[in-house]
Amino acid sequence: MRETLSVPEIDADGQRQGKSRANWLTIPGYTLLRELGHGGMGVVYKARQLSLDRPVALKMVLTRMHARPDVVARFRLEAKAVAQLQHPNIVQIYEVGEHEGLPYLTLEFVKGMTLDKRLAGDPQPVRAAARLVEILARAVAHAHQSGIVHRDLKPANILLAVSDTQSQPSKSDNADLASIYGVPKISDFGLAKQLEDDDDSDREHEGLVMGTPSYLAPEQARGASSEIGPGVDIYALGVILYEMLTGRPPFKGATAQETIQQVATQEPVWPRTLQPNIPRDLETICLKCLNKDSRKRYPVALALADDLRRFIHGEPIEARPHGMVERLGGWCRRYPVPASLLAAMVCCLVFGTGYLSSLTDALVHASALESAALQSQILLEVNNSYSDVVKRAKAGKLTVTHEYMGDPAAIPIPATFTIELGQQISDRSESGVQIRLYSEYPFKSRRNGGPRDEFESDALQKLRINPAIPVYQFADFKGRPALRYATARLMQQTCVDCHNSHPDSPKKDWKVGELRGAVEIIQPLDKDVERTRNGLRGAFLFIGAICTSLLCLSGVALFFGKGSTDRRA
Repeated sequence: MRETLSVPEIDADGQRQGKSRANWLTIPGYTLLRELGHGGMGVVYKARQLSLDRPVALKMVLTRMHARPDVVARFRLEAKAVAQLQHPNIVQIYEVGEHEGLPYLTLEFVKGMTLDKRLAGDPQPVRAAARLVEILARAVAHAHQSGIVHRDLKPANILLAVSDTQSQPSKSDNADLASIYGVPKISDFGLAKQLEDDDDSDREHEGLVMGTPSYLAPEQARGASSEIGPGVDIYALGVILYEMLTGRPPFKGATAQETIQQVATQEPVWPRTLQPNIPRDLETICLKCLNKDSRKRYPVALALADDLRRFIHGEPIEARPHGMVERLGGWCRRYPVPASLLAAMVCCLVFGTGYLSSLTDALVHASALESAALQSQILLEVNNSYSDVVKRAKAGKLTVTHEYMGDPAAIPIPATFTIELGQQISDRSESGVQIRLYSEYPFKSRRNGGPRDEFESDALQKLRINPAIPVYQFADFKGRPALRYATARLMQQTCVDCHNSHPDSPKKDWKVGELRGAVEIIQPLDKDVERTRNGLRGAFLFIGAICTSLLCLSGVALFFGKGSTDRRA
């Protein structure tokens, strides 16, 4: 009697229908042993292939109602994909068939458990985790070289075959790994994508999320089918490594939609935050795989495998550790509320400090200009009043000369009087104020009577054009911040004859109203700045209190945010 594999039909709710033979299918050449599992629209049985007398895994569509053209196409795609891949860490395909309209695949039977059951939420030894993912990465690299992207890598699709080396300790890496996990084999290529396919299928599935939420790459989570390539498998390998190191995937929300949203928009908690004993190099490798930008992941799976090999052997890895900017950016994306508060604090501090500094300068400058204008006006009034005194002195037959020191009955001319008055104020000023009268045509007997620097030369030129507008500049003067303020002194009728006839005068054609010189007031501002800043210290303290409050709020938000993350984990 010919033996056949009897497969129970399963209804839409996943329950076996009645046990009458009419409700059972038979596939010639196989003997059913037991059901291994089912989900979605596929079911897998352990069976015996009679022709070769070997155990196999037989995968088929659950029911005829699920045998739609797209499902059949997916089964055939998996068969085509796996048939191209001959690798010790990829489950092999033996036969592709169809019976009574239901497609089936006969696959290598792997004795052992799946990786997700082996992990059971527990962090794994660091070296073993790195070695396991290295092996998987080399198998994935083989698939990529054959033009196949798996698109659904996850611990549930990693079978751990029981190996003889589990009972034979050895110093080799493979034997050590086998003693812990067995031999890993990648299975379930039902969502595989062939890289050489045209873009029509990608456009057809654009916007459709395919895969397991926690193991999706961001481009999968966005439904960007046209962007899917080898990078999605590299990302999934990073998720598997993350889960092996920390005991949890990087993203796992209360619902599938929440998880997909986290994958697309959030940054993962750094592995060392959850498990401080994880080596920094291995964390760097893991985070490189999990980069949101596929261009910043490892370019190929083989590069990931090689970097893991370097880590295992204690060699420098090629993955570049995250710099401070990348770390800060990742932290901000991971904790947006605290980051926003901190950003507000920094902006407040910068703006407040800048505003108060500018306010200090504005107040000091305004006060200094008013003071200099007042001093200049006082000097002008004194000079004019002294000119009236000179007129009276001349009427009284007194001698008016700039060389008055040797004659008790002589008084100085107005210009000499102004120069000496300015010198006395400069010598006696406690704040360092200096007053100076200078001209482009100084008397030969007056030392330093001409412009000393670029400001004074420029002031004379501008005052000649418009003597009514003072010329001023805020700049350092002899190492101190200062205001330099110059006003015009115009030729009066009483001075014309003296200047035109005096032997020391270099100009002999003076006219009333011409610019005969400038009076400059140099006022240091450092003490004014200090006094003003002391006055504004209360405002600085107020801003500091606001910033401190924001910082405390950030800390509280970060604490509760981390707590909720840990609870989700």
